[in-house]
Amino acid sequence: MRHNPTERLGVLEVEKLFLQFNWIPRTIFQTDVGIDMTVEICKNGNPNGQFIGVQIKSGESYFKEKSGNSIVFRSDKTHIDYWINNSLPVLIVLHDLNTKQTIWQVVNKQTVESTGKAFKIKVPLSNTLETKFLDKIEKLTEKSPLLNNFQKLLMDKPIISLLTKGEKVVVELGMWSNKSSGKADIKVYHVINDSEIREDSEDDFYDNYEEKDDVEQVLLEEFSAIGIHSYQSLYYFYKWANFKLDESFYETFSDYDEDEMPGYKLVFIDDRFRDHKLPIIPYHNNGEVAYYRLEMSLNDYGFSIIEFMDYLSGNKQLALNFK
Repeated sequence: MRHNPTERLGVLEVEKLFLQFNWIPRTIFQTDVGIDMTVEICKNGNPNGQFIGVQIKSGESYFKEKSGNSIVFRSDKTHIDYWINNSLPVLIVLHDLNTKQTIWQVVNKQTVESTGKAFKIKVPLSNTLETKFLDKIEKLTEKSPLLNNFQKLLMDKPIISLLTKGEKVVVELGMWSNKSSGKADIKVYHVINDSEIREDSEDDFYDNYEEKDDVEQVLLEEFSAIGIHSYQSLYYFYKWANFKLDESFYETFSDYDEDEMPGYKLVFIDDRFRDHKLPIIPYHNNGEVAYYRLEMSLNDYGFSIIEFMDYLSGNKQLALNFK
């Protein structure tokens, strides 16, 4: 089982800590190698395009082996090689669900020790995940803007590749109506099948959508962010994408009414939404959170990324025109 309850609870607790720093944690579901989330660093409330990778281990069992003032974390060669060779700096974060203690250590050649058959990392008990260590963590990400942007594209490549193949990928956006901070919950799904969705009342459909026999979708990533006051924020996270209403999803509501549906009626002002009926409204609103569902597609920037990635991997030769 990829995510047992203890692991998932630990991920949620660590996510809360990063959100308190006003950083942007993004939980990853499409890999089982050893990165639970990426975190984008923000300075003065503004994302700066710098990322760290985070591997989270939860439970009191991870705190049992001590060496001096450190906790000993053990791992195998496969994971150590992946973390050290990753394009992002990687942190090991240990979280005790009972004591709420959260400590971290960067994974690099200086912190990893070979035991002969495996490897160990000493995680100082003093390295608590709190504000006073943010500058130290941020320094791990000091790279050129070009490299930061390229790393972001590498992280998005699995989603971009699905869109290239004509697969359906959607963004679920939950806007918190009563949060002045502009809190929003964002989930990205690969929709494998939703061609014959049965109609239900709104509440029943919302509660049971993923349990329907004729619906199959895979969660690719999810994260929460603050400062999200309009749909334009989606372009910050996915510069290579266009968005449109997931019409087949919206039409499943037998009581759906554009004129009477409560909640936000947010208008897209960007011309990339010129083909869509305005305003775009939530498909569900419980009085606290208004939910929207948008289908993604590649824009010209996205297609150029695929061309460039194919060139880098040797799968395609760029065409050159000489005069």
